[in-house]
Amino acid sequence: MNRVVLTVLGYVMLTVGVLSLILGAIGLRLKPLSFIDKSYDPLTAFVIKLVILIIGIILFYRSRINPADYE
Repeated sequence: MNRVVLTVLGYVMLTVGVLSLILGAIGLRLKPLSFIDKSYDPLTAFVIKLVILIIGIILFYRSRINPADYE
């Protein structure tokens, strides 16, 4: 995939993950992810949001490194 697409996708996932965790800590819900809170118990919803955050970090990092530097 294109590096720009992966960077934007990673950044969006990172931002949504951070916002959902912060808002969840104070008792609010992020509207696009409210189906997670309704469908699962609180611990599972927290883990899913944490996984979204971690995947966003990984995508963002992998899209920004240059593979030629490691060969």
